[in-house]
Amino acid sequence: MDKMLPPKDNGNVITEFSLATSDAEISVAVATAQGQLLALTRYEKALVVQSSHTRFIERLDAAYAVAVIAPMGPLGAFLRGNRAADFD
Repeated sequence: MDKMLPPKDNGNVITEFSLATSDAEISVAVATAQGQLLALTRYEKALVVQSSHTRFIERLDAAYAVAVIAPMGPLGAFLRGNRAADFD
């Protein structure tokens, strides 16, 4: 597991789904994982989500999330739209 992810397998994360996943399917997946949407990102299929329930990240994986990453660090900052993380 990524060392940047929350240690208790819950908290705030960025989760990404495949392009083939509809917005409705993403909403159901996040809700089924006992999470809630916090913010959208630059990438239409990546969302900042959070949960206080344990095994949240595990449940996102089970709901076919392609990736679950920490919202901090270069990739998380870029996806969230932090201009300091832009490389152009």
